[in-house]
Amino acid sequence: TQSTWGRDFISFQMLDENSPRYWGEDKRRPYKWLIVVIFVMIALGYIFVVPTIKDGLRTPLAVVLACILLTCWALLACVALTDPGAIPQNRDIDELIQAAERGEEGHGLEKDGYGQWQKKVVSETGVETFQRYCKTCNIWRPQNASHCSICGYCMKRFDHHCSVIGTCIAEYNHRWFVSFLLCCAGGCIVLATFTVITFVQLNPGSSHSWADSSKWMLTILVILMFVYAYTSLVLGCFGVGHFVMICSGTTTRETLKYGWSARQRLQSWVHDLSHLCFGPIRSKWSVPRLDDGSVVLPV
Repeated sequence: TQSTWGRDFISFQMLDENSPRYWGEDKRRPYKWLIVVIFVMIALGYIFVVPTIKDGLRTPLAVVLACILLTCWALLACVALTDPGAIPQNRDIDELIQAAERGEEGHGLEKDGYGQWQKKVVSETGVETFQRYCKTCNIWRPQNASHCSICGYCMKRFDHHCSVIGTCIAEYNHRWFVSFLLCCAGGCIVLATFTVITFVQLNPGSSHSWADSSKWMLTILVILMFVYAYTSLVLGCFGVGHFVMICSGTTTRETLKYGWSARQRLQSWVHDLSHLCFGPIRSKWSVPRLDDGSVVLPV
């Protein structure tokens, strides 16, 4: 019997340009540009930084940069190609919704400000809240779930849709997203540090003096220092911010909508972190989807 992963891979490979795509940005695959950008950033370090480092550090630095490159690529693949947390769709409309649409009373439903049906429920913490119905997926969305019109699914613990990578960031791939950001930031910190060392070595009295160095080489080093430092700062801040949100049990969507009141929930960070870090890992194309009234397994 062929494994699910093998079936997903083969069926994905057999698609042609006119085949239906069940994930909004699969056809464009924006993450391919990130693969190139990461490679170029590391390659510039190999070309301009590694050759000028002392012999004792040159080989270890080259190995570290290679490991960072492969790790970033692997984490990017996990973010872009695994299921973010899609909730399988239902073919039939919920009976309560059908009753509400017919104008019947006693179903306990009401519409919110956006015209979506909702009902009152009590959360696990004993707090009364509303659960909303998604007409596109025909499901009652769990708390923190939201529908992504680009990917075409409701997502568990929806954080945001990342158009740079081309996928939603939600419950199952948020850990990979944070790891990817921090890994890229760490790589840029390493490159920025050794670029500064290279620049400092090019001083009067050293074996590589400023006088002997061409102006274009110095200009490139200054540009690289700025690019690496700026990139590490931006990605590092985003990575740490998302890590804190994971620990506090909140999301970007919640933070933008309700503010940073979720900081009070940091006491439950151990449960939230372990729940997200050890969630299931599965291919995006293994998620069932409705197509013309029938449930379709991988494309």
